[in-house]
Amino acid sequence: MIGRRLREVRLSHGWSQARMGGYLGIGQNVLSQYEKGKRKVPSRILERIVVDLNVCAEYLLRGELPVFRNTRTDARWFF
Repeated sequence: MIGRRLREVRLSHGWSQARMGGYLGIGQNVLSQYEKGKRKVPSRILERIVVDLNVCAEYLLRGELPVFRNTRTDARWFF
């Protein structure tokens, strides 16, 4: 589930829902709904997480490891 993995990424950065929501330009309540699976995460939000937070798209979408991408050696990160 994308919501659970989104929460894991947020917590790995030590961010609250309010802080990550502010960073992504969404409200804390919207992020909470994404994390709980009550609302679909738009592709623009997923892309921002992949690019700005250095997260592998495969992890967010399918749960495949690694969680974070190495831009020097891993070309699979493109969204």
